[in-house]
Amino acid sequence: MAARPAVGKPPAVKFFSVLPRAAPWLTGAWWALIVLRGALPALFSVVVAGVVAAVATQDPYIKVSEVCVLRLVISWKVGHGAQGE
Repeated sequence: MAARPAVGKPPAVKFFSVLPRAAPWLTGAWWALIVLRGALPALFSVVVAGVVAAVATQDPYIKVSEVCVLRLVISWKVGHGAQGE
């Protein structure tokens, strides 16, 4: 019977298991950004609905426009800026 090779943890698992001990504040920031990136599409949907309602009632909705632009800028910076483009 042949011996099975030792199966170690993948590098990502090792990294995320060591990160809280190495830099707790960095771990918190990392997960906050992950949660923010996950929540932004839902917020964007709510904002678009607000813009549609504002246009339908012809009500100036400046704050909604600001959040839309902020969402687009953040998604561009996270998606494209991280690649050095």
